[in-house]
Amino acid sequence: MRAALAALVEKASEFDAAEEAFPAAIAQHKARRGEEPPKLSKKTKQRLEDLARDQVEIQAGVIAAFEQESSPQSIVWSLSFALRGAVQNAEGMLKHYPEADRPLGIQQVERQRGFLAALDAFLAEYPADDAA
Repeated sequence: MRAALAALVEKASEFDAAEEAFPAAIAQHKARRGEEPPKLSKKTKQRLEDLARDQVEIQAGVIAAFEQESSPQSIVWSLSFALRGAVQNAEGMLKHYPEADRPLGIQQVERQRGFLAALDAFLAEYPADDAA
């Protein structure tokens, strides 16, 4: 199981890095087409900063909760459960992408599906005793 977990951690790191880079990839894509970055009001900028702070707090809470879990399977099951919803949301958002940016959105969804498949494959090989 250690080798499978190590591989999953590596996939998680790659996935996280790609997700973190996604907004910048959209911005670069738009810049190559000559589009200006969106102009955000002070209120919108403040809201985005507040959301970024909230994200840090939520991530710290999730890490603390994961540290209390009794098995790797419980953590992987939780990640799989959460990512399943994220994939559904990302798929639904594709219709709102400008045509020129849609390939980036599709890549994001495919990346999410791939990581979800890796999580589910781990759980198939090492089932969680208490996952519901």
